[in-house]
Amino acid sequence: DIGITTREALSHDNWETAARHAHESIGRTGSNGALMRVVSVGVAGLRFGQQWTIDIARQQSHLTHFDPVAGWSAAISAEVIRRLINGAPQTEALSGINELVGDEYHAIFGDLLDDAWDPSHNTDWSNGAASICLAQALWAVRSTNNFSDAIVSAINLGGDTDTVAAVTGAIAGAAYGIQGIPSRWVTPLKIGRAHV
Repeated sequence: DIGITTREALSHDNWETAARHAHESIGRTGSNGALMRVVSVGVAGLRFGQQWTIDIARQQSHLTHFDPVAGWSAAISAEVIRRLINGAPQTEALSGINELVGDEYHAIFGDLLDDAWDPSHNTDWSNGAASICLAQALWAVRSTNNFSDAIVSAINLGGDTDTVAAVTGAIAGAAYGIQGIPSRWVTPLKIGRAHV
């Protein structure tokens, strides 16, 4: 399914103003839909670098999610994914990431990106919000040491589990690679070339 924000934005006929119209209609657009679709930007960023990754992640977010916090959440996720695929250790992948965020958002993301952030102490916000979804996904990867445990930890948080698990999977996949995904999860998938 798609979320309310994405559905509302896609119902408008002008893509350039769709996100703003959705924001005006709903009253908020900081939800996690913009965050869960950003993995390809992080992968492409390997070729184009940090600034491109951040800019394109924010642009893709703003196609449907007008709230800048959603855009910055997407940018952080994409850049962390890019750094992890590039071989950075997890602590290095998060190092200085808050400095890449616009000054007015440092306070929001500073706490959420901190190693000490723990979802059990932060229950006031829904993980339907992009920033909380990102914080929970990063926590799930940081607090475990393999792909499957990260996914299970994310799901066990409850709430919007499919999206939090998708974001966690993207980050954990970048950290552990295809070899880190349990074969019992990969074997049932038919991987190969499509026949034309």
